[in-house]
Amino acid sequence: MRYSIGLDIGITSVGWAVINLDKERIQDLSSRMFDVAENPKNGSSLAAPRREARSSRKTIRRRRYRVGRVRKMILDKGLLSKVQAEQLYDWKDGDLDIWLIRMNALERQLSDREFARILIHYAKNRGFKSNRKSEASEKEGGQLLQAVRANKELMKENNYNTVAEMLMLDDKFQGHKRNKGGDYSHVIARSEIEEEIHTVFEKQREYGHPFATAENEDAYISIWASQRPFATQDDIVKKIGTCTFEPNEKRAPKFSYTFERFRALDKINRLKIISDTASPRFLSDEERDAILNTLMNKKQVKYQELRKTLNLADHERFNELFYDLNEANTKNENKVFLSLEGIWKMKQAVKSASNIMPETIRPIDYDTFGYALTVFKDDPDIRAYLKNEYVNTNGKKVSNLSNQAYDEALISELLNLSFSKFGHLSFKALNNILPYIEDGLQYYEACEKAGYNFNQRVGQKKHALLPVIPTKDIANPVVIRALSQTRKVVNSIIKRFGPPSFIYIEMARDMGRHYTERREIEKQFNKNRQVNDKAKERIQELHPQLSDPRGHDILKFKLWEEQNGCCAYSMKSITMDHLLDPGYTEVDHIIPYSRSFDDSNANKVLVLTSENQNKRNQTPYEWFGNDVVKWDEFTSYVNTLKVRKKKKNLLLKKNFDEDEAEQFKSRHLNDTRYITRFLKGFIEDNLQFREEEGKKQHVHTVNGAYTSLMRKRWGFNKNRQENDLHHALDAAIVAVSLPNQQKVSRYFKRSEEHASQLLKREGERFPEPWEGFRRELEARMVQDPDQLKMALESLSMAGYDEAFINEVKPIFVSRMPKRSIKGQIHEETLRRHRDIMIVDLCASLQKHHWKVYHLRKTVTFQCMVKNQTQ
Repeated sequence: MRYSIGLDIGITSVGWAVINLDKERIQDLSSRMFDVAENPKNGSSLAAPRREARSSRKTIRRRRYRVGRVRKMILDKGLLSKVQAEQLYDWKDGDLDIWLIRMNALERQLSDREFARILIHYAKNRGFKSNRKSEASEKEGGQLLQAVRANKELMKENNYNTVAEMLMLDDKFQGHKRNKGGDYSHVIARSEIEEEIHTVFEKQREYGHPFATAENEDAYISIWASQRPFATQDDIVKKIGTCTFEPNEKRAPKFSYTFERFRALDKINRLKIISDTASPRFLSDEERDAILNTLMNKKQVKYQELRKTLNLADHERFNELFYDLNEANTKNENKVFLSLEGIWKMKQAVKSASNIMPETIRPIDYDTFGYALTVFKDDPDIRAYLKNEYVNTNGKKVSNLSNQAYDEALISELLNLSFSKFGHLSFKALNNILPYIEDGLQYYEACEKAGYNFNQRVGQKKHALLPVIPTKDIANPVVIRALSQTRKVVNSIIKRFGPPSFIYIEMARDMGRHYTERREIEKQFNKNRQVNDKAKERIQELHPQLSDPRGHDILKFKLWEEQNGCCAYSMKSITMDHLLDPGYTEVDHIIPYSRSFDDSNANKVLVLTSENQNKRNQTPYEWFGNDVVKWDEFTSYVNTLKVRKKKKNLLLKKNFDEDEAEQFKSRHLNDTRYITRFLKGFIEDNLQFREEEGKKQHVHTVNGAYTSLMRKRWGFNKNRQENDLHHALDAAIVAVSLPNQQKVSRYFKRSEEHASQLLKREGERFPEPWEGFRRELEARMVQDPDQLKMALESLSMAGYDEAFINEVKPIFVSRMPKRSIKGQIHEETLRRHRDIMIVDLCASLQKHHWKVYHLRKTVTFQCMVKNQTQ
């Protein structure tokens, strides 16, 4: 069977529909429901409690091991006997506060018990240590680093001899010595505490304590400062993703010279200069070279600098910017074009190093620096790599990219930098693609020239079913679960019907967004609903005969208020009494829908019907822009309106040629968000499709705004939230909307060009993918089996023969199973009620082990206690 799949993917649902392309019918459809993969209270990860508990256990275990080694040293060196060591934590008369003992260590000889106590106390509280010089030298760091620097300055300002003296005497630490409640203001640098330890040992040697020898000092510091090695180069390399085009190559660091140059050239090649008097143009070779030279030698470059570099006229603008016509070009272009911060920082480090001539550093050297500062996370490892002396954990020497040893002065400057990100291409792929990018080709063209298939990975094996989603490329657990459930749905469909011909994907607009962003979207939705409710109440006050104003009426009223009660084109007054009269006013698309597919409110205005009829399939400028007086009057009126900048820009748009029309259509038909493109690419790379003659693209992403218009025009916008069936309905609309776009475009074009005849004609209905689609989809929503059969028989459609009608069953909504109960039963604040004998309760349950197990796993403790007392 030739069929296509429609997918409506949300954060808690996947609606799917199978469209039989041979018989033009809905073969099957349903919804898949699942819980959102996050804590519903605050949006935190479901794995956070487990991860935090594991981290705490790890920290406690390592501290306990370190303290154990110190205790062993105390016994081995004879500071305390075994009996004395066991009594070390028992409070005795004469024992002082530990912080006071640490202060006294500089003033008198400590007792053996006191010396042992502070040694263990140091082992438990070591302070903060950074693994990188770059972190310690950052002027602006996180809250923790700022606190470390502030406390270090506090010690210097007040001339405190040790950390203990500062903690005991300074007012800042009188309330508590440690951090509380997420406050990092009391963090101390480990180097400061180590200095205190050395001072204590030195003073105790002066006072004649037999334990405070230099040998014991070194042995203690060795134990106290011991730390598991940070992530090695091998650990980091394992986590680096593979190249998009070279599966056997690792991705290049984002801040390497080669990748930065690729980013710059790709951005430059996509830049266009647009004008009201000429068609958009790409940059010339001379212009490209001038911009590239500027980019490679500055931290960042703004559009206003590009204007100066290219010497553009005032009417010439950049295609990537939105221009507010009320503002000057300097303000509109005060935005960053591109920032090559990595290469700029490395060049500054080279200039700061002594005995280094910047012109002697080659591109391969900057690639080596970028790789070292991104892949290695420990200063000694970076130094060894740049000296070409690095040996991995297997004892094998790893040569750096340039196979050259660098000067110590240069390495010291580079250690102040730290990078962490990687690009999507390897050095091998970059070196193959860059020559064509440098010739001015677009990225996809350069990929083809280099022998890569832009829409498919080289050597990528296709599968009959989708493989597991590569979660390493996605950080959001909500998205991971949604895509994993989508994969299961697609694979189930393929197992039943075979390889598909096409897949159409629509994703919810909040997909991939953070919890707080989704809450903001929800708030904005509720705010818009309140605005609509107020508009509805206002309409009912002015027109009591309208008991239930339609959405179109509400839109007219909102536009009427927005436009100060005037027609957008003629500026004639529109009275509220006649606003909703049939045939008096109409809502018009500023840029005709047939040419833009933009149905947003930013592209809509309220106009008199006669004006809309005269405008036809034109933009306002194309219609009356040649009349200088009228256009100036129109411009003045638009600038007085309190509307969004986008709407003003559309109203005053002068140039709208075929190229721009295609860009508008593509933008409003296709979803280009990262997560949608990721899923599209993943399916294209891994799934075998049924070959269709003349069709190379099998996966399409559909913009939600376009399917929303289809849904409204076909009459499916009512009562969509009553149950979970609307996800399946949406998927069916997604599956047929994009193939139906030509019919839709022709329909709107006829409506726009023959607006004066529209009311006289009858039978001009909104186009459907095939005759009867709307009635068919309505029938498939019926849940009662008998009524469903009757509804399908009444369709009288060729695709619905008796055998198929008997096979069709009501939609069954599937739900993700929960096979086990995980997580904590209650909060950590739960405490035993002292009036109830818990021991007696547990004893009474010992005879019935299943009850005890049940108590631990599924039943809250309070309920069991309540039943027992009753």
